[in-house]
Amino acid sequence: MLSYYAQMYGVDAATFASYYGYETVEEYAQHSAEHELTHAMLFEKLASDLGITHTDEEVDAALTEYMEENELTDTYTLEEFKEANGEAWLNSYKNYEMNREPVLEALKDRVVIVESEPETEAEAEGEAETAE
Repeated sequence: MLSYYAQMYGVDAATFASYYGYETVEEYAQHSAEHELTHAMLFEKLASDLGITHTDEEVDAALTEYMEENELTDTYTLEEFKEANGEAWLNSYKNYEMNREPVLEALKDRVVIVESEPETEAEAEGEAETAE
């Protein structure tokens, strides 16, 4: 993915990674993998708590759609695609990609956005003095 975006901007992967404050491509990749894993784990837990599940048939249908969208159906059968990507990728896909929309839909009526005025320095200092 990094190479794709770098190419879009006409730079190499290391230069593109540096735009985001990373010293190396490996550092960028490590952070990206951790970020994706964290999201997958979060959506897996939320889906579980909300009772959202996917049958094997639904997973296969979603993977087939993914393969079609990415023009991979001429390269792989569904089983070959699963094997090539491995269990970790499949779990991440299921737990993040497949759970994201249903979880967000289930939670949208539960989210409350609270707006507050920005605190001034004087107010913050007054609160600190009151607390003492």
